[in-house]
Amino acid sequence: MSQQSLVTGASSKVVVNGKVVGFATNVTINRSQGVKAIYGIDVLPPQEIATTGPYSVTGTMAGFQVRDIGGPAGFGIINASTLQDLLNQKYCVFELIDRKLNTTYARVVGVIFDKDSITTSVKGVNTFSASFQGLFYYNEVSDAKA
Repeated sequence: MSQQSLVTGASSKVVVNGKVVGFATNVTINRSQGVKAIYGIDVLPPQEIATTGPYSVTGTMAGFQVRDIGGPAGFGIINASTLQDLLNQKYCVFELIDRKLNTTYARVVGVIFDKDSITTSVKGVNTFSASFQGLFYYNEVSDAKA
């Protein structure tokens, strides 16, 4: 039997539209398949669990702000500097890649970043955070690689 190894955050790179966003320190991806318990008449436990929707993929990303790159907007991840940019945002592809094996272990397609923030403090490092919504989530064992 081969020995399994863990994927760690330190061995992961965050890639958006093929560009490494190396300053991300925390990423969370949430997926909801929209399942619902179906109950029968006068029966306490559910009779089945059904996928009724809505299916959704959401997530957040946080990290350290780097000088002279414009934060997430500098990479074109969030482009809302003008009204025209805001209304014409394009979908992104968000990936988490294991640097050791060069394997994509999380991929969200059809991503739009909808919130971002920058935090600064006198004795701290400037940080940013951004949240997103996506169309679909894949992993390293998914059949489809959209």
